[in-house]
Amino acid sequence: MVHDVEDDDPDDAVVVNTPPVEAGEWTVNNTDTVAGMNPGYPEESTVIVVIFLSTLTRTDTYSNWDGEDPLGLPADCQTYAFPRGRLRRVGTYPQSQSQSQQQSEKEEQEKNRDQSDTDANSDTDTDSDVDTPDQEKKTETETKIHRQQQAHETEQQQDPGEEKHEESDSEIPPVDRLTTGQQNLRERLSARSEVDVEPDPDDPTTAVLVVQKLGEEHRIAADGTVSDGPVADRLAEIAQEYLS
Repeated sequence: MVHDVEDDDPDDAVVVNTPPVEAGEWTVNNTDTVAGMNPGYPEESTVIVVIFLSTLTRTDTYSNWDGEDPLGLPADCQTYAFPRGRLRRVGTYPQSQSQSQQQSEKEEQEKNRDQSDTDANSDTDTDSDVDTPDQEKKTETETKIHRQQQAHETEQQQDPGEEKHEESDSEIPPVDRLTTGQQNLRERLSARSEVDVEPDPDDPTTAVLVVQKLGEEHRIAADGTVSDGPVADRLAEIAQEYLS
């Protein structure tokens, strides 16, 4: 799953092809190239072809696709080609769909609980005109216990999810946390220098590139920030080409 980094409200997209072809050579409509139709795209950047998730899930044909088996697309299915630097990885197709479904189910459960509380309070208010003091006290006690039980259940449901999310972040290998731009930058720098990948100590979901230059380490973060070093300024200029 990827997002367009220059879109303020990006739609989920699934990568369906990664051809070793540059934007200046990848043709669309049999005549124009991707770079020719989009002047802002760098011609030398390799392209990534995607299809938006809404297209995959709007019909039964693709609704059960697991993201692993080869997927045959009809000729009229609209795909889009982007340069690598324009896309950022946000997850994998089955996980993202499952997370969205779980979030919807959770919201629906909370909505039903709120409605139950509202109905219970309404019944209590209606009966209060005829209940005796003992009955009112009993009703208030039962309502209080009911709410405490709901709060405890909600806490139990939320905590495992949060722990699971934290564990999943820490289990992702650093190289899999690289953005598309970082991957392209790593390929370029590796041609002349040794480039390692390490977790970002300030963000468990991202990674940094560690470049050996003139006997010193230069660390490049996902936002293009470069640590101090003999060639930090030059590396920052190169990083901006891929990470800006």
